Amino acid sequence: MIIGRIGGVSPDGKTVLYDANTQEMVSLPLPILEAGLEIEKDANDDWHVVIKPEMYEVPERGENETEASYQQRVNIQKMKVDSFLEMDRFYYATRAFMSYKDYEYVARKFPYDCYQRFKENPFYLADVQKYNEETPICSVPAIDKNIILPTFEARKNEMKYVIRHVLTRQESMGNTWMTLKALERNVKAMLTRDGHPLFTGSVYPYVRYFDQEFVIAKLNGEKIVGLASSYDREKTIYHHISRATAMHTPFPKFQVKKTEEMTASDSQVKAVNRLLTKGGRFSILTGGPGTGKTTTLKLIVSELTKQYPGVNVHLLSPTGRAAKRIQEVFGEMDVKVSTVHRFIGFGANTLNGKILQTINAADLIIIDESSMLDLEIFKRLISLINFKRTKVILVGDVDQLPSIGAGNVLHDLITLGVHTERLTENYRSNGPVIRNGLRINSGNPVLEWTDDFQLLPYPKCVSDYFAGMNSENDIVITPYRKESRTGNTGNVNLVAQSRIFEGMQHDGKFMIGDVVIMMETNYKNGYYNGETGRLITHFANGDWLVSFEEGRSAIVTREKDMDLGYAGTVHKCQGSEYDVITIDIPEYNKFITRRMLYTAVTRAKSKVIIHSTKEILRRVIMNNPEETRNTWLGIFEPLMILD
Repeated sequence: MIIGRIGGVSPDGKTVLYDANTQEMVSLPLPILEAGLEIEKDANDDWHVVIKPEMYEVPERGENETEASYQQRVNIQKMKVDSFLEMDRFYYATRAFMSYKDYEYVARKFPYDCYQRFKENPFYLADVQKYNEETPICSVPAIDKNIILPTFEARKNEMKYVIRHVLTRQESMGNTWMTLKALERNVKAMLTRDGHPLFTGSVYPYVRYFDQEFVIAKLNGEKIVGLASSYDREKTIYHHISRATAMHTPFPKFQVKKTEEMTASDSQVKAVNRLLTKGGRFSILTGGPGTGKTTTLKLIVSELTKQYPGVNVHLLSPTGRAAKRIQEVFGEMDVKVSTVHRFIGFGANTLNGKILQTINAADLIIIDESSMLDLEIFKRLISLINFKRTKVILVGDVDQLPSIGAGNVLHDLITLGVHTERLTENYRSNGPVIRNGLRINSGNPVLEWTDDFQLLPYPKCVSDYFAGMNSENDIVITPYRKESRTGNTGNVNLVAQSRIFEGMQHDGKFMIGDVVIMMETNYKNGYYNGETGRLITHFANGDWLVSFEEGRSAIVTREKDMDLGYAGTVHKCQGSEYDVITIDIPEYNKFITRRMLYTAVTRAKSKVIIHSTKEILRRVIMNNPEETRNTWLGIFEPLMILD
């Protein structure tokens, strides 16, 4: 068969092509090929490219062409032809456990040696990040189930990947180390499940052998193990914090005296003075909702700019939506607001001079919603800060959810002894939302049910969520994104959309008028991760125009940058506030924790509606596992603080 031209690839991995011999269009499962090649079927009905000697030929060397140039053309042609063989062999070696899309991604990433790499070490696929995301293109269990490793060296390599897979899975649950005994149990269970008897002894020799990959230590007489990269990251954070807290404050003469005109309380004024003058170059402000963290920060900024004219203050936040809220609150003050990511140039291949100059010139950096900081971003930030000049204040509610990724930065730094000011008095209207938030946080399952804090049965119809709901300022919060779970965000969003646009037909996921939540930040186009808007125009080229609050609008060119915004997970809503929150907990699951419920409830400004039962809520409030996240930062030696 001679390939005349090639069409698209169907979802099941079949390539549509024109057979120049029969002059028919056919659909075949094929590796990556190009028009003009000949393919033939083998005894297993698999199609392979036919490699002929003339395919390696190149035009003869020209009169004025150098030998080096001619040889380069020969080598390029050979690499091109050999790449067809590589991609052919790689396709048939991996099609049992990789989708065509994943195969194509890897083959195009390594066109000249994708199969050779696989032959030498099939687990290299676990090192390839999926479409530039953080997840691997293929999991270790999937590879292991579908290959036979011929040598001890290959099996030894496999153990490295299996151990790393188990530790990485632990990190997805927040932990950066686990006990050696727990690691052995998990590795043995994984290998047994995959159907081979390799593992019968201890994983300890493998951990010691691959000492560039793993770190092993002792805690209270028991061996613990983690990824070396995670240990190094947390050790870097610890080093910089130790150095910062051992230095003198850059604002030794700062002092605020309480006056009658001040809205701040005595405890807030005291906190302001101590945050600026204690803890060396690093301190923490924590407190629950309504305790006046924002009031305290505004007093810091206003008084510092008066007492130290020309002081350079930066206010940062982990999310775009939270940064936008800070901008609204501090809009008239002499302070620069951005996300942490933008401040450090995260995502850029290299740091440009302007970013470094901005960081080096900062006198005070305040980071809001610090409980959401993950270890990688925090390490990058703290490694760039010029502590010879800069003071840093972390701000957040230590009782809210920690970051989605591994670590528990705010909690661990407080445990290490970083100077911390705690605000405890509540200054908001003493309504049921605040009172019940405090009860949930303290572990008290007896809640106060009123018109503004309602417990309703789980609805028979998901559309009942949206009765009387203002989609602009209200939201349904559900713990789940997975489609297999009842009340997942995808299902709730689709039901909301169909209810709002009942009877209207549309192509694709979105409709004009939909409320959307941004899943990515795009500074060039002007939208931020976590903020909500409304779709107002769909252009012929596929772009969308999204309208945000205060008349601002932005062009969204990639649909994956947004999702329907009628429902969201607790983590996605963290750092945001809504008038009315509807919380969906149809059944108990240990995944749903006290902190998750506390964080969800405290997103509401005026009203909370919970679809659940008292017994389910009691079990959720009693479930508080985040206190035991295992992190290296949490077990380092306490800091010597210079006050």
